Amino acid sequence: ALPSDSQTQLNLISLNVQYYNDSYATVLDYLSNSDADVIGLVEVSPAWKQELAALNAQYPFRIDCVSADNICQEMLLSKYPFQAEGKGRIQGKLPVLVWGKIAPPGNVPPVTIAGTHLSWPFSKIPTPSDDVSLSDRQLLSTGLPWLLQTKQALALTHAVNQLEPNLILMGDFNMAPWSRTQQYLRQTT
Repeated sequence: ALPSDSQTQLNLISLNVQYYNDSYATVLDYLSNSDADVIGLVEVSPAWKQELAALNAQYPFRIDCVSADNICQEMLLSKYPFQAEGKGRIQGKLPVLVWGKIAPPGNVPPVTIAGTHLSWPFSKIPTPSDDVSLSDRQLLSTGLPWLLQTKQALALTHAVNQLEPNLILMGDFNMAPWSRTQQYLRQTT
């Protein structure tokens, strides 16, 4: 059922389903009873994608690039059609960004919803040298940790700032909300 014309909010869920998790029934039950308008999922395996087809009637609109060759593991499910969409690795590298613009009925303005998944904060970038790329120099100038996750956050910042300004970014950022990288991501997007 579509929301009434007086609806003023959008209900969202962001969930990491865990690539090797096989508790399909539990997750599908949770999602189908959630009353979410849009669901953002990360770590979606091809097996998960097949299981999530059980939600097609409730969430007929979806964006993903999940495949056996592991291009990405992100997915958006929506009750509402996407007016514009995009998916894939940012500049051919990680992280992946999956996004879609929807216009929900009622008093909710059109919004772009994006999902992503950043690496763990334990992967350091190799020690800088004279042949450091421009993006690595940008990382050094931010004063942020010299981590692969931080480099991904910078690429993500650039990518989401190219999208509509009315944007909701969700996913698994693998960082504490008070971390320097998370604060930078919030301030620059």
